[in-house]
Amino acid sequence: MTKDQKVYRSSSIYIRDDEGKVIGALCVNLDITDSLRMENLLKQYNGYSPDQKRDGEEEESEEYFANNVQDLLQHLVQQAQQKIGKPIAIMDKSEKILFLRWLDDRGAFLISKSSEYVCELLGISKYTFYKYLEIAHEQDKRNGNT
Repeated sequence: MTKDQKVYRSSSIYIRDDEGKVIGALCVNLDITDSLRMENLLKQYNGYSPDQKRDGEEEESEEYFANNVQDLLQHLVQQAQQKIGKPIAIMDKSEKILFLRWLDDRGAFLISKSSEYVCELLGISKYTFYKYLEIAHEQDKRNGNT
């Protein structure tokens, strides 16, 4: 994923000489941002996602080992974006609130300076960040979640 939230599928092969020494590389990068957006749209339209949890099932978590807390935060941000199903740049207010709720539920904001990082990503102020988190917590209380 690029800094401007485009998703690329990349493939590379190395070109070697007769002695096996790398003398070049052929790299192909394909922007799959729009096809991922279409995939999510179709899942919403069909009301089905193979990874959605059924009643009584716990959400499966994938194990991730980060080298540092910044890598962990970036990993959590990417997972949150995948849950929302669209690039951060085109999320509306309700999607940004869901995005923040998902990160908050996983403890992302316990990481030092994480809120500043997320504010910058979402293009919101610190005030808006806390207001959105407050809305998310109020929604949780109304839905019986704590």
